[in-house]
Amino acid sequence: MKKMMILLLAAGICSVTAIPARTNAQNMQETPKQDKRDKKELKKEEKREKKEQREQRKMENGMTPYSYSYNYNYNMMRPPAALPVTENFVPADVMASFRNKYGPSLYDITTLNLDNGSNAYVVRMIENGVAQSITVDASGSPVVITP
Repeated sequence: MKKMMILLLAAGICSVTAIPARTNAQNMQETPKQDKRDKKELKKEEKREKKEQREQRKMENGMTPYSYSYNYNYNMMRPPAALPVTENFVPADVMASFRNKYGPSLYDITTLNLDNGSNAYVVRMIENGVAQSITVDASGSPVVITP
């Protein structure tokens, strides 16, 4: 080996080689184990990345990471409420006139029978989160009820 190195150096060819600390048989036995460990680590890392991506998507959809299985986004699934709510029978023409007069703020209509045989209606409206009740007749003009 020394003679070979001397010849190579004399010829001007320089080569650097690393001599392994262990024999080839030892390296062959440890390489598959190390490869398995490396593969496991890569799989674990990929799983972590996928989990982080899922959590990120859930956060973008407005779900917290701990409540996503119980808290569904119902705003996309529910139909809008059928308003106005009627507690008892309200004629269709009266309903149409109240919808035209009060618009989307109309929430509830209740029919009242007065002493003189006519009908009055309690109309509830919600504007900016505040409920307001008005007692009106069939045309929509206010009625004062005396006890």
